[in-house]
Amino acid sequence: MPGNPTPVAAADMRAFLRCNQTLAQHLDGAPPWLLCGLRWYLQCFYYCCPVESDYRVTMHQHDWFEIALLCKGRLQYRTPKHAATFQPGDIFFMPPGRQHSWSTLKAPVVIASLQIKVGALEKSGQDTLQSLLDRVDAGHFHIRRNPVHTRLHQTMWELLHQSPPSPLLADKLRSLTELFVQEMIDRAAPQTSFPQSQAPFPIDPESVATSKYQQIVDFVHQNINQPIQLEDIASHFHYSVRHIARIFREESGVALGRYIVDQKLRAAQRLLATTDHPVKTIAFDLGYHDVGYFCRLFRTHLMGTPNGYRAQMLSGRRANPYGAGNPHTFRGTTSPIPPREATAEPRVRCAS
Repeated sequence: MPGNPTPVAAADMRAFLRCNQTLAQHLDGAPPWLLCGLRWYLQCFYYCCPVESDYRVTMHQHDWFEIALLCKGRLQYRTPKHAATFQPGDIFFMPPGRQHSWSTLKAPVVIASLQIKVGALEKSGQDTLQSLLDRVDAGHFHIRRNPVHTRLHQTMWELLHQSPPSPLLADKLRSLTELFVQEMIDRAAPQTSFPQSQAPFPIDPESVATSKYQQIVDFVHQNINQPIQLEDIASHFHYSVRHIARIFREESGVALGRYIVDQKLRAAQRLLATTDHPVKTIAFDLGYHDVGYFCRLFRTHLMGTPNGYRAQMLSGRRANPYGAGNPHTFRGTTSPIPPREATAEPRVRCAS
């Protein structure tokens, strides 16, 4: 088990929690984009900040593509056959289905992490993904101190702390995350390793902002406080359940039922971290009339109880990314946040 948080780390975590909430608010439901024959669907972008000197994540794998920038501290990252040590400014990535683990070598640690679903649209996409898989299998799952990634992340950080917030914050964050992924592919998968598409992807009505997919996303967010069944969505759009589920999965790579649960649990996380409402009230507010079922759902998907999550978010554990000794520094500033305003949207179980 990880040790106790270091005393110096008890002063800055709320700034990261505020960033995580802002990122969730502006990137939830973001439409996928096409790159190198792949459809990329951003699930979440969040800051992971373990402050324990012996923090460890055991060997595991997941079904999303993970791209992470180490902002502070030092890590050891392992696959079954390879190991690497990361310094601030390094990028590390892990495609779906590959086992990996990591542990802190120098705490506190700050990681800016992207979790992205990917799907191959054509052969060039399959080749791109295979190139990245081959690189990981050979032990090359990192990019050393790439200044382009550093500048992109610094821009994101400054946008998150801009006061007043930019009215185009969501669009800017989406554009920067896409550039972040593009730079990773450009460095990790040489252009000669996969064929380029000879023609651009055709534009069809399902790929634009007013697509049925985006309308489904909007419907879910507008009715997040109601019980939502697939039949309700199908009836609203005058489609069959099978057709509406197929539209959503083809566009996002995620099952519609799972997406609904994820969005409700994200809303629950925000309410648990930012209010003192009882768990029963939060469950009812999100359309769950069986509190026991809501708690089981929360525990299954987030590996903890609602009250346990609230206690963790209000405990004030945090790490400070700023400091003259940190080669990956940021010019962004933060305003003091009173304890009652501490907010969060990190995926507690996804610190990997």
